[in-house]
Amino acid sequence: MALWGNNDNLVSSGIVTVNYDTLTITGSGTTFGQTGFGVTGDVIRLGTRGAGGVYYGEAVIVDTGKIAADDSQTITIGSTSGLSGDAIAGAAYYLSQLPKQTTTDHTWSGKHRTPATYKKHLAIPAEDASAVGELNISANLLMIGRPNDLKDLSAGDQYLDSPGAATGTAINVIGVGTANATTTSASPVGYGTIFVVAPPGVVAGNSINVTVGGVAGATITSVASTYVNFSGAGAATTISTAVAKDVRVMFTSDDVLSLASTISNAITAGDTLYFQRKSGGYDKLIYGISDTTSALYDGDSGNYRTEGGGWVGVTTYIDMHGNLRVKSETIVAMSGISTGIHGIGYPTAEN
Repeated sequence: MALWGNNDNLVSSGIVTVNYDTLTITGSGTTFGQTGFGVTGDVIRLGTRGAGGVYYGEAVIVDTGKIAADDSQTITIGSTSGLSGDAIAGAAYYLSQLPKQTTTDHTWSGKHRTPATYKKHLAIPAEDASAVGELNISANLLMIGRPNDLKDLSAGDQYLDSPGAATGTAINVIGVGTANATTTSASPVGYGTIFVVAPPGVVAGNSINVTVGGVAGATITSVASTYVNFSGAGAATTISTAVAKDVRVMFTSDDVLSLASTISNAITAGDTLYFQRKSGGYDKLIYGISDTTSALYDGDSGNYRTEGGGWVGVTTYIDMHGNLRVKSETIVAMSGISTGIHGIGYPTAEN
């Protein structure tokens, strides 16, 4: 029996249930025993990767069994050491010819896969009030000495919607140092005024950008309740193209954050705002890297660059700064790996 093959795209039909005690898997609607559909020596990968699915790990098929009168089919696996240990019932699965030894190698066991979680990260005072329903909040982001002289907040962190308490509904931060609003009235050509309710924390001296009108990077000279005035500072001193109502406006300031959804609890200036960050998690998986995938990712500057085709083990986790870390290890270097819609696509991030 070969230790590995070149197909990571075997057809997997139906659903399966695992009995850890008897080392058996019972399938419904499955076609085990047919070449290309899971035969002795192939690897069964249990669960679903990505898109909120649950992935349980891998095992080698040692006997494809027979189809019972009720059309169910029971196969035998060599070991459950590559599985998470969680109950597996009515689960989807993949079939692969990945290196068999990895299914019993402690390094690649499904028992070690853990999801990343959000943990308390930062508490800072609000610089300005924000009303219920606001998409932007205000906090002083300046902290001299850090990279870019900003406090350690970034898109992807979460604001806890309960001022003064480290609890509350988590809302994703989508912009740090930027805030968005929508024009409430039109501004004609020649105006130096944009009719918009400025987000909390926006003051004279901040910058404003409008998608039309020649207003890009202009400096705000004054902020009123329903409009802002601006001057040149690298942009036209007045609007060169009329700005319509309901146009998106972006403000740049060291005192603003933009959120993915509205807040349900009002913020008063001076309230302590709590933020959390996703970190930890641990995932390891063997991928089939086809010649096509290798051509796309070899030498790429991103996290998932590859160094040729073959069977490649990929480890991912999120560090304390919220950065995704990726490490790859070539298990078998080879060309001609078959991949496609029936296998686990590369990359399929879990953390």
